[in-house]
Amino acid sequence: AAFGALHSYDLEVNGVQYGAFSTTVGMRAWPLDAGAPTTLSMFAGPSDSPAAFVYGFSSGQTSVPRSPGLFVDIDQARLAARGRTDSSGALQKTVQVPPQAAGITVLLQAVVPDHFITTSVKVVTFE
Repeated sequence: AAFGALHSYDLEVNGVQYGAFSTTVGMRAWPLDAGAPTTLSMFAGPSDSPAAFVYGFSSGQTSVPRSPGLFVDIDQARLAARGRTDSSGALQKTVQVPPQAAGITVLLQAVVPDHFITTSVKVVTFE
């Protein structure tokens, strides 16, 4: 693929395998402090493309609106932030994490719908 090899799955939970993802398009979230801003970052994606960060609380599948056949690997995924990648294929968005998130484990994933790209799922626990 144009943005790296695709694996047959990127998440396995109780023997169930979910999704295909790019090994070279990545994402991260930092810092992980509840009640404070957290920066979501996607890197090495296609340039000048719409992208989004989604989150949820369990693995599964959620279809991506207006992208038939594209799914994120999070059950009932919700939009955390969206924007457009820059010329290097990066996107950073800062979101406010509520204080009530302390101790909660969240699944995060980035998606670039126009290119049918999803990152691997990141599992984070806010402190």
